[in-house]
Amino acid sequence: MDYSSPYGTPPVPIVMPPGTRNYSRYVNGNPVTGTEGSIPPATSFDESQIEIVEVIMRAGIVPTHNDLTQLWQALEALFTQKYITSPITKTVHGTGADFTDLNAAMQWLGQYIITATGSVTFACAPGKWTYSTAVEINHPNANRVSIQGGALLGATPSPGNLTVTGYHNASDGTQQIIYLRSVHATELAFTGGVNGFTVRSSGTTLRYLLITGSQTIHTLPDGTQEGNGLYLHNSSINVDGISIWGFGRCGADILEGSLNCITSLTLVIAYCGWQGINIQGGYCAAAVNTAYTILVSNGVSGLTNLGSLTWFGKLDVRGHGPPNGNAAIHCEQGGMIACNPGTNVSTNYAGVIIAGCATILMQSCTISNHSQYALYAVGNATVWVDNSSMQANGTNSIIAVNGAYVEAIGCQLAQPWSPPFNTYNVAGGGYISF
Repeated sequence: MDYSSPYGTPPVPIVMPPGTRNYSRYVNGNPVTGTEGSIPPATSFDESQIEIVEVIMRAGIVPTHNDLTQLWQALEALFTQKYITSPITKTVHGTGADFTDLNAAMQWLGQYIITATGSVTFACAPGKWTYSTAVEINHPNANRVSIQGGALLGATPSPGNLTVTGYHNASDGTQQIIYLRSVHATELAFTGGVNGFTVRSSGTTLRYLLITGSQTIHTLPDGTQEGNGLYLHNSSINVDGISIWGFGRCGADILEGSLNCITSLTLVIAYCGWQGINIQGGYCAAAVNTAYTILVSNGVSGLTNLGSLTWFGKLDVRGHGPPNGNAAIHCEQGGMIACNPGTNVSTNYAGVIIAGCATILMQSCTISNHSQYALYAVGNATVWVDNSSMQANGTNSIIAVNGAYVEAIGCQLAQPWSPPFNTYNVAGGGYISF
């Protein structure tokens, strides 16, 4: 509607922006002074009533003279159609579900704003559900969204139940997925080499899900390669009891984003083609002391950290690194890895390589049973592995060169190390404190 000027006065010219328009004001009559009052035109009655009645009717309310709160009722009803103001749960997959899949659920969610008092949980039914496209999380209130599978069928995974007999061994991969399906009631299976979850807005929680891939890579028209269980670019996600298996690239590919484990339940990433976790310029936290992060049988490495901060309760890294120069754990370009006691890095081609001013704190841990070295530190790297066990490695327990410093006080070492303990190697430039 528009402003209806007093009868007999010219219409008010439209001026933008709002607040700059000069309205013809109504005046009251005054018999004492002989002042005539303004005459309201018919539109001042018609239009205001029509506008209000339209709001009431569009909210699904039948107008009546007996209720003078109908405009307020209508505004409340229309508000709730656009805003989610309280916790709600929507079901996904299966008979009678609200949505056939998570893509339909995300499309529905895009119509709403979730307020500070609201939240949305998408409950995925037990079973195996197949996707041919990634699930994209891109909502301004993603931090108030959870995607949850059925309750776990058994205890959270433990390292001893994930078979590792070689490097990225297909037989191991088969045994691993059989075991993980015995733990998780809900599996989201992504085919054709696509990503599992592409995360563009931060804060969503994934809970109790087994996320599986087709062990292939899909290349987009712009040359971007998919095939990651989780793909995070400048965004974050929370995980709680999640397992990822069989993606062609990485279990989690994190580019200036963050992956956060929010409870003591285990995070498993197994049998992916490249890295278990590949993180560049980001943050990964799984620091609850009772939690394991299990990275097994991925094609190249379990963890590659380039310029990022990663903090784990306990790491279990096994079955990585065909003989092409890779190690189970890479930390470079100023990255930092911190682990609590009890971490195990074993049965890989090589254990840990740290370079480029990076730092590792991995005390009271096991770094054993590698075909090559346990620890290779180079390029001003700094390492603390005090009281750790480095047994049955093929060539060296520790190598420190080009300005690297390794503190290995109290370590159990079976294979050679270089340089000699407590001796600065002038030629190689490394130092091992023992």
